[in-house]
Amino acid sequence: MTSRKFLLACLVTLSLRQASAQDGFIYPADYAEPIVEGSFRTGNLKATNAGQEIIYEEVRPAPQAYCQPEVCKPWWTHSSGIFADWLYLTARQQDLDYATPVDGTTNTAVPVGQTAMLNPGYESGYRVGGALAIDDCSSMVFAWTSFQSNVNDSVSLPGGNPLPNAFLRSEVVHPHTVNVATDSLTASGNYGIDFETADAAFSRTLTGTDDYRLNGIAGFRYGGLTQDLAVHQQIQGAVDVNSNIDFEGYGPRFGLDFERCNCHGLLFYNRGALSLLAGQFDSQYQQSSVFAGTQALAGIQEDRIVPQLDLEFGTGYLSENGCFRATVGYMFGYWGNAVTMPDFVNAVQADDPRGVDESLVFDGLAVRAELRF
Repeated sequence: MTSRKFLLACLVTLSLRQASAQDGFIYPADYAEPIVEGSFRTGNLKATNAGQEIIYEEVRPAPQAYCQPEVCKPWWTHSSGIFADWLYLTARQQDLDYATPVDGTTNTAVPVGQTAMLNPGYESGYRVGGALAIDDCSSMVFAWTSFQSNVNDSVSLPGGNPLPNAFLRSEVVHPHTVNVATDSLTASGNYGIDFETADAAFSRTLTGTDDYRLNGIAGFRYGGLTQDLAVHQQIQGAVDVNSNIDFEGYGPRFGLDFERCNCHGLLFYNRGALSLLAGQFDSQYQQSSVFAGTQALAGIQEDRIVPQLDLEFGTGYLSENGCFRATVGYMFGYWGNAVTMPDFVNAVQADDPRGVDESLVFDGLAVRAELRF
């Protein structure tokens, strides 16, 4: 009789488990219940005294969400937050010659000293932005970047030793103007290169593990680029050359964002993005004299597609709770199919301002502090 009851209990238990698997409903017996008086565990079985019978039931592990409080999210999870970057950049290969010492005032005079140049150096900029998490694997990212550089230089000759016959020949005036070959003992110049960008992009995790993640980025960028030149020289009176180049463009942006973190909070990252900006270059050149007024005037407007490439890599620190990050890295920015100031001035002097096709490269340090919520 006892054997029949035992077999009957086993059949009932198996029937309940089969029904649980079929209808998706999780019965209380499927969870790991606390041991009550009169019961004991054997391995992964729970034994309950029922009179003179001992019934064995398999004990299943309880789901994590059922028995444990919510734990911290992984470090790579997309989160809302804000960040601020300090940039320390320079424009490469944009040196501009503006005056050269020569041994006379005729066209046959030869150089007798170092050419005076306006050479952009390292300047500070900034980038600020934030992220709005959509879910654990995607977010919207926004950023605004601003950089301004400015360089001043001046040169003067004493008119005596060590160069008693030396004069300054301007490198930026138009060669067909009357005063180009007359003498000058002083010259000064100012040269600036500025840019700004605004980004809005969707970021989505493509692949990753507990150690690394790779996000894909797709969005939109606005880019603005400004170059200004002002050179003053005394050539039988004050002669000024002023030139400016402005660009504004809009277009799509695509990129990848890779991060790797170890158990000690050490973070490594690589970011890269390509933007295609459709916009217009507005380039102007003017030379004027205190006596003759406007001596040369040139300008051109050109519609162009400017490919813009941004690369950045570096290292940093991630706090234990993942709410604070600090990184330092190297940043590289490329603007292609651009009109640059040195080449535009040379093109105006050659009476052919069209067709200037050069590139601008900015590079330097990027330091970031980031808070995530």
